[in-house]
Amino acid sequence: MELLNQDNTIVSKQATDLTISEAIGGTQISFLAKSEGEMIAVGLVSKLILELSIFFNTTFNADGVKMIAQMIVRQYWYMKYEELVLIFRDAIAGKYGKVYGQLSFAQIMEWIEKHEQNRNEHFEQSHSEMKQLDVSSRTNFVIDTLGDDKKQNKWQRAVDFWKNYENEIKENGNSKNANG
Repeated sequence: MELLNQDNTIVSKQATDLTISEAIGGTQISFLAKSEGEMIAVGLVSKLILELSIFFNTTFNADGVKMIAQMIVRQYWYMKYEELVLIFRDAIAGKYGKVYGQLSFAQIMEWIEKHEQNRNEHFEQSHSEMKQLDVSSRTNFVIDTLGDDKKQNKWQRAVDFWKNYENEIKENGNSKNANG
């Protein structure tokens, strides 16, 4: 699934059709942080948080969004970006319960914890199904899940955006220092 090569909002067609199996097979947050820099990973997660806050009519300041995104990137480094899209989409749909009042960091973390429970149940079910397959079927299953070369390239557009954004911030900061 190429979320970042197309409309990558939480409510996009790609996100609407996203399954837990597809999300778990996505790109690990720590991979993004290591290969493209933590700022890129934090920027991508920040974008999702901003979309979520708009939906729930909550105002987070820029520093608050960045802090939440950094905590998610650092604490849930093993999760996939697509899992966050799935979590936030399910939250919007009310799968984790109603949001009363303002959306909060604690509520977002609670949603992630609930997703982890679903994720673990999914892994247990998949493991049970795998154990029932014969060796040939297991091999074909593994080969089918590994052959996605597009995963390495699907982030390029978002990475380019955030690198340009970082450079723009540096240039604006340097021009302010030179002028002031």
